[in-house]
Amino acid sequence: MGCGVWGMGCGVWGVGCGVWGVGCGVWGMGYGVWGMGYGVWGVGYGGERDGPQMEASNLEGFLTRGGGGMNKGVVWVFALGLASGVAYGQGPRPVAGVRMVVRVPGNVAPETAEIRYFLIGEFGGYGSFMRMTADAWSYEIPTVVDGKQAAEVKVVAYMPGCEFEVLDWKVEQAGTEKALTCRPVVMTRLRGRISPAEMTRGTVVQVYYMANWANRFMGIFDGPVMTVPLGTAELDATGAFEMSVPAFKGKDGNGDGQLEFYLNDGKDEKQAAELTVTGGGGANFLSAKSEYAEEVELVAERLKE
Repeated sequence: MGCGVWGMGCGVWGVGCGVWGVGCGVWGMGYGVWGMGYGVWGVGYGGERDGPQMEASNLEGFLTRGGGGMNKGVVWVFALGLASGVAYGQGPRPVAGVRMVVRVPGNVAPETAEIRYFLIGEFGGYGSFMRMTADAWSYEIPTVVDGKQAAEVKVVAYMPGCEFEVLDWKVEQAGTEKALTCRPVVMTRLRGRISPAEMTRGTVVQVYYMANWANRFMGIFDGPVMTVPLGTAELDATGAFEMSVPAFKGKDGNGDGQLEFYLNDGKDEKQAAELTVTGGGGANFLSAKSEYAEEVELVAERLKE
């Protein structure tokens, strides 16, 4: 289990050399957390935010050690984070190597797309995302980590209005370019109701999709799940809302994803209350489906201090 396990070892939740925001790390790290080698989970200044964690603007990259053993020592590096579980700002960043380019379709606004990639090679594995801009449709994936050339690249791409697209190709010396294809996604209606209704005044409900299958496709067993925004809906006086959401097929079927719900202030978009899905075991998500025949019932509770 490594030398840092939930509540035991030298990197524990609030004990030892890795404590919440103190010492050499955060979120209870030290040498290994969640029973993994010498990596850490949630390091640096990443912190928590309203809505789903690990959005692209927070996540800089992560490195797995152990020659492709994806369950050994995971390091999550934020923009101002701890690298390699040793010191701030010293994490290995990928650099250009063999040219591997992903091209967004011309009919898609590139700044709305999200591209996650995972490199596999002698260094183990390295995952990150592409920073999308409004004026560029081609993006080169850096393929050298720790001075070692990646042997394989896996990509998961999301473009609004399209099915997810996955790429899995070997790195060739000549390099290559892959064009993404927008396959229109089927939309379905989602109806829901939040109670008590008085807590929903002046708020909106935001819905996100968690692509659980993406981690398995990339070979990541301990890591944040790719999460993309689906939209925002206003609520009526009774706390009811209705919106269209994609019926993603996903790589392994419609049931291999989840919808996440957040109740936010309609003006500043800050989280207004905690939501739980009725019958969902206290969670704020439910399994994604091809259609939602029944109204989704959610309960709002005041944020904990």
